[in-house]
Amino acid sequence: MPSPLLLVISENPRRSRALADLAGEHLPDWRLATAASVDAAQGHLEACDVVLLATSGLAAAAPAIRHLREQTFPLYIPILAVTEEGRGSAAEQKSLEAGVDDALAEPVPGDELAARIRILLTVSQVSRDLATVRRREAVYRQVIDQAAVGLCLVDQEAVITFASQPMADLAGHDAQHLVGKRIEDLLAEEYRRTFPQHLSRCRQGQMEVHELVLLGDDGRRRPLTALSHPVLDEAGRFAGCVVAWADLAGRDRREHQARLAERMDSVARLAGQLAHDFNNSLTIILGNAALLRRSLNNQPEAAGLVTEIIRAGEKAAALNRRLVAMGFGRLAAAAAVDVHELLEKIADEMRQSPDKPIRVDLELTAEASITQGDEEQLHTALLHLAQTLRDAMPYGGAMTIATRKVTLEPVDCQDRPVPIPPGDYLELTVADRSAVPVPAAVPAGPQHEAAELNLAGVFAAIRAHGGSIELNTPEGQGLACLLLLPLAAQG
Repeated sequence: MPSPLLLVISENPRRSRALADLAGEHLPDWRLATAASVDAAQGHLEACDVVLLATSGLAAAAPAIRHLREQTFPLYIPILAVTEEGRGSAAEQKSLEAGVDDALAEPVPGDELAARIRILLTVSQVSRDLATVRRREAVYRQVIDQAAVGLCLVDQEAVITFASQPMADLAGHDAQHLVGKRIEDLLAEEYRRTFPQHLSRCRQGQMEVHELVLLGDDGRRRPLTALSHPVLDEAGRFAGCVVAWADLAGRDRREHQARLAERMDSVARLAGQLAHDFNNSLTIILGNAALLRRSLNNQPEAAGLVTEIIRAGEKAAALNRRLVAMGFGRLAAAAAVDVHELLEKIADEMRQSPDKPIRVDLELTAEASITQGDEEQLHTALLHLAQTLRDAMPYGGAMTIATRKVTLEPVDCQDRPVPIPPGDYLELTVADRSAVPVPAAVPAGPQHEAAELNLAGVFAAIRAHGGSIELNTPEGQGLACLLLLPLAAQG
């Protein structure tokens, strides 16, 4: 370990040299360096342990002292000022106000100078140790706050003494508010009865993995997996636990959404390719029908039948063009579309369903509902989605269609099955409230293939409009779907 370094700063070279010689005589194990100003001392500041500042008065030296503190922040280097001012409490008060740690008036006794410098060396060493601890703490904090799991420390009674930000996000609480709370108080009622058993095994030194449900500040249930590792004190006694929290169910759900999106994309592309091939056949049919109609000028009845064939073919061609656009993620047309108006039309159509008694509740609370896209394509996609949810209710039931405006930040766009950019979106939720659980995202049964093709069209249409879609089955409920459509710029 290198010997301590004393830096002497003085505008007067002779005075600087004299103080350095005096310090060297009484501190033979120290290294010495001199400088005419704080700026001239830049090369020594990082390795310096104590600064000896020679000045005519503390008031005059205040700017240099402030500059020195700024240059060495966040490291704290003790400053001993040697002034021409007299001794006494007034001088000591001035030294504190000026920002130095100690002050001596000339002439300076060598032994007292050495004693003061040694005391300040202790301050310097403590300051460097604290700076090292803070740097390491900052690194640890960064690692903990960027971890994929949440971490918390609890004491012997499972009271939280530290909670990382990811832990707070998973639990649905503010990190500072978690400190001082008992883990047990955060749990859903049915999990509080078994938690003491987990804690008891941890007290016996066992590592525990358990599935728990936490209740957030908003009252929402959050199923999490917890890994508790006991912490022992120096005597080997139980002192608490380190608990790692992970949303494994959420990860599985995101993976499922990604697989579903990929599957729906494949089905949509296949449908688009088939539609493209069918379009070639339609072109031949329409061309030959037109030739046939011209050859039937003298047979108006037959020509009329051919005209009907052509009209039907043209309608099929128009629909086919939309299928091609859907399959390859393109818009057949682009214009301002009021999604709320579409949803009101769809709700009326669903209420008139002759197959099942369906109640449709609209909760259209979004203050903006205009998106840029193809009205007919969006109408078809949203209608097919509503019909798919209706088909998932074997005995009829209730369906809720709700909207709200949301603003997505970059962090909100991560881990989505279909990447979307940050911005303002219309969030559209279509949910089956029949309380009949559905085991898969696509309803099973004889209409499975039709439902899958419908959903593939929905996925493709929403993707073509720059949005995203997620399907899930909330606990104790039927199928639910959440869509995001980019809102058109206002004005």
